[in-house]
Amino acid sequence: KGPLMAAVHEDAFTLLSGGDALSEYNQNTGIARHFFWALCGITPFHRKRANRTISRQVSLLDRF
Repeated sequence: KGPLMAAVHEDAFTLLSGGDALSEYNQNTGIARHFFWALCGITPFHRKRANRTISRQVSLLDRF
């Protein structure tokens, strides 16, 4: 079971807080960007390589 993710165009995405606690890793080509909180390992969002979208974990949104 994976997290429930929702996609949004990268131009419509703004990280409001917590960016200073994020770490990033890249696989293979390095185009896709995967972000996670180094303290707990939770992945709040990632930037896809195929299109200009950000997939974010819905359960981490304030108004979920």
